[in-house]
Amino acid sequence: MACVLPNEPSHHDQQNRQLDAIITDIRAGPAASNLPNIPPAARRRRLQNRLNQRNSAKKKLMHHDGSRKWVVYIGGELPSQDDRNKNQQAITANATSIYGILNNVHSQFCQLNAMERNAFLSQLHHRVIWGSVNQLLRSELLLPVTQYNIFTAAAANASSIGISMESLRHDILSPFVTCQPLKHDVPPTLEPTLFQRQVLHHPWIDLFPMADVRDTMLRHIAQYDEDELCHDMFAGGLFIWGEPWDPFAYEVAEHVVKKWLWLFGGCVDMLRSTNRWRRSRGEKILAFS
Repeated sequence: MACVLPNEPSHHDQQNRQLDAIITDIRAGPAASNLPNIPPAARRRRLQNRLNQRNSAKKKLMHHDGSRKWVVYIGGELPSQDDRNKNQQAITANATSIYGILNNVHSQFCQLNAMERNAFLSQLHHRVIWGSVNQLLRSELLLPVTQYNIFTAAAANASSIGISMESLRHDILSPFVTCQPLKHDVPPTLEPTLFQRQVLHHPWIDLFPMADVRDTMLRHIAQYDEDELCHDMFAGGLFIWGEPWDPFAYEVAEHVVKKWLWLFGGCVDMLRSTNRWRRSRGEKILAFS
């Protein structure tokens, strides 16, 4: 399999200037005034898809003989050994900073306030753009890209049902059980079920566009730790490949399926959507029973 990475000389200087600017922003931190614009959702999902395919293919290669190798075609002159060493050092430093950020907030992201969450997402965005601009599709970028996508999807769904991401940090009740009027433009997949109107719960459950998932979580709400489940979902356990309101745009990671099988075993939409995306990559489908 070959990955074509164009490197036209006419764009070389422009890319270097853009990379320098991004590295400067990274060093300046999330408070820097010249943060780059958030890339379109479709672009982020394409990057996530390419990274996921790369990661999946690397796993498959581990089970084959050593005769199959990655072939990367790069236009222009090949870099010298010194340049390659410097590039590898930059990659390693960037990956280290990614994991430094993620490890600091993984267990607390669901409780961060708006300022802390925005600072985290800004830094996460920097790392993703750095790798994208520098054409470095390494597995280290997969986690931050998928996290960034799922966080923004959650924010979009929260807005659709009339709540803010900041309010999710607090111990509040879902607007569906407090008899607040339903927004007129709520997507059908996010409209509340009877369970959502009757069972007292935190609104983070309302963000999933799969009615059977929401009802399952509410039926067993006293049997699991919500913080633990939130962490597992938003720390690399949930992927989105389309619009936030589309139930078939989501995929659950295999390790989450195994851990929470007792909870999600009967969620047909989640099973179908997850296996649809796994099948598209040639991966083995998962059993939810």
